[in-house]
Amino acid sequence: MSGIKNENVKKRERNRMEKKLSARKILVIVFVAGALLCGIGTGISLVEYSSFEYLGKKNIGGNDVETKMIMENLYRGTDGNGKVYIHSYYGEDSKVTVETSKDVPKDQIQFVVEYNPNNVKDIVIDREELEGNDPYYEGYYDSYYGDVEYSVENETVAASEDATTVTDSSAAQNGQQAGAQTDIQPQTYITYMINPVMAQESGLEVFFTYKDEILQNIKEKRFYEYEYPSIQSVKVLVHPSNKDVVSLY
Repeated sequence: MSGIKNENVKKRERNRMEKKLSARKILVIVFVAGALLCGIGTGISLVEYSSFEYLGKKNIGGNDVETKMIMENLYRGTDGNGKVYIHSYYGEDSKVTVETSKDVPKDQIQFVVEYNPNNVKDIVIDREELEGNDPYYEGYYDSYYGDVEYSVENETVAASEDATTVTDSSAAQNGQQAGAQTDIQPQTYITYMINPVMAQESGLEVFFTYKDEILQNIKEKRFYEYEYPSIQSVKVLVHPSNKDVVSLY
């Protein structure tokens, strides 16, 4: 079982890395499109690109920051005892914290999100409810990315069928243990996902939004490592009584 779980964890990490790379593809498209258009329009040869001066990182969309406060009901499942996780994919490289405040009602959860208004139109909070094993290892990424698998469950069933080859006495003992395990009720897990509504949906759209600045930099043989800031920071506030209920994913 541990081998199966490790394989699933590796698969989710690959999914996560693919998401990171797809976000960075936007920036690659931005520079390549600018370089090609500028080269064609001004007669810059490929050899001349070697003389470009690297000037470090530069934010596409500037450094403007706005703050949005969102108050949500602290939903803990139908039984009211579910564990709550906070997940922010786009903000995973920035500061995401969970803090307590007596100003937040016991049945509420507050999100304070800082974001770049030039690249993000709005911030929305999505919620997902899962039942079963801890989503740190089971279910969350498969469900969120639309790649639900049942390999763990199926292989567990197959392993149970293979176990019928043991002696009758051992089978009876294992059956009693399995029966005891089925009495354990699956736990409910709630995941709040902090998602930006992006102002531009593709690399080309980003380029044409900021093409004047990008082309001017290329004409002047200045090369920047472009970054595309979206969510800058997330602060999650809960009542002190819920300190052990809510945690970061």
